[in-house]
Amino acid sequence: MTAASHQPEPPAPSSERSESPRHDLAAQEASKSDPIPSTKGSLGINLMLAVVALALGGGGVWWVLGESGGDIGATRLRQIEQARRLLEAGRPDQALNQVADIRDDGPGAAEAMRIAGQALIALEDYGGARNALERSVILNPNQPQVFQLLAALALGASDAQRGADYLERAAQLDPNQPRTWRALGIVRHQLGESAASVDAYQKALALAPDDWAVRVNLIAGLLDLTRLDEASQALAQAEMLRPGDSMILGLRARLALAEGKLDEALTLADQCLQADPKNLDALSTRARLAIQHDDPHTAKALYQRLLEIDSENLGALQALAAAARAAGDAETARDAAQRHRDVTNRRRAMDDLVQQIAQNPDDPRPRHQLGLLAVEANQTTLAVDSFQAALMVDPKFEPAREQLRQLARRFPNQAPSGLLDRLGTNATPIIARPPATESETQPIPLDP
Repeated sequence: MTAASHQPEPPAPSSERSESPRHDLAAQEASKSDPIPSTKGSLGINLMLAVVALALGGGGVWWVLGESGGDIGATRLRQIEQARRLLEAGRPDQALNQVADIRDDGPGAAEAMRIAGQALIALEDYGGARNALERSVILNPNQPQVFQLLAALALGASDAQRGADYLERAAQLDPNQPRTWRALGIVRHQLGESAASVDAYQKALALAPDDWAVRVNLIAGLLDLTRLDEASQALAQAEMLRPGDSMILGLRARLALAEGKLDEALTLADQCLQADPKNLDALSTRARLAIQHDDPHTAKALYQRLLEIDSENLGALQALAAAARAAGDAETARDAAQRHRDVTNRRRAMDDLVQQIAQNPDDPRPRHQLGLLAVEANQTTLAVDSFQAALMVDPKFEPAREQLRQLARRFPNQAPSGLLDRLGTNATPIIARPPATESETQPIPLDP
């Protein structure tokens, strides 16, 4: 979930990537209305909604009574059936009691552990749920839905790499589920694995061609990889589906610039900005064209607009410093250089915390610290996700709960939401921005 679980990816054709997640169809509104969860009860509710959405793509609960190879004894069959009914009836504590004495590896044990895991999720015992579900797939590895649940738990606990691994297992076992590929595309992008992300989105789109968010994510990923021919074909298909869509106009402008079609890029960027003044692709394209036309004053103004939307964009901060210097505005250049330095240091600290989370999956403190850095960066959604993740690991970790209370007081009118809810929605959010490229983290001299 964090900004940090990254390996370097190839830079986009532009000198400043739109790091604020273009893969989120709601990204350009996120800075105005990041959802803030209530601090009472929302964590368990959000997780239950999310795991059902991720595993099923809709309502209902999945069950497959019995595993292949052997009869389940009558008593055990009754226990499991009764546990299933109790869980469906919203009585997870009683469902858990029904399977609590099934501790062996005999027939039905894998399913009993699966039921126990879901019951423990409902009871907000996420560590116990993870243990039960891991035991279930040890007993019966052919359970893609259980791997989906494990992925949801890992992602909710800020462990993106483990979440990706579980999603990969689920996709291998059941490759015909577009929502699994969609979620995998999101997480691979977060990890900086652009090629793997594009591959997952291609598979998701092949299975669900009406998923507009995945289509847009795929195009953006192809442009990130400078696979321009494929991006051009994908854009043509998208434009036939939604002629004049502002997001597609912005991506077309970016493609035209990458292909050296400067007049076309300018026209497309201006058309896009008329429809959507906050489109990051169009702002970036327009600013780069201003630089090429030796107009640093216009470029400076455009980069400032872009950074009002995406304040953590390292490439845009670099470009703003250069444009301001060329325009003779030394103060703005120094300010951009200092902001670049601050953001770079914060991103590196986030990277370190993500590594700590992967190494210490049961420690809430790195997740809490990640949330504090996100608050500092005004990344409210990431902060909420991080504090919720700390509470998933340790429901008694009061510092994270207090931070959620403070966020709820700051944003009293926001609807509850968390990372796992968004994985199951059509908004297709990116959990965090992709990693910065090496060139983007090069320090800018404070005194030009």
